[in-house]
Amino acid sequence: MTGVATVAPTSGLVNKLFGPLRLATLFGLVYLVHQIGAFCSAWVGGLCLRYTGSYSGIWYADIALCLLAGLACLSIREHQNPSPEAA
Repeated sequence: MTGVATVAPTSGLVNKLFGPLRLATLFGLVYLVHQIGAFCSAWVGGLCLRYTGSYSGIWYADIALCLLAGLACLSIREHQNPSPEAA
């Protein structure tokens, strides 16, 4: 749930920062990195289960990474483009 919840906001942010002309390429790269991260998460989850007998370690890592991502998102500053009518 935490990974899929980021898809729509991420594509919107990529569109806003780089424009619709580059959206497909850049979002494709973002999605590729996301999939690599999902593979690593599943693999490390398996290692946690093998060595500790529990998935608790990967859940704590997921929570920590989600909090870190939330803090990183706080640093994003979106600038308002002035409307043509205001000029």
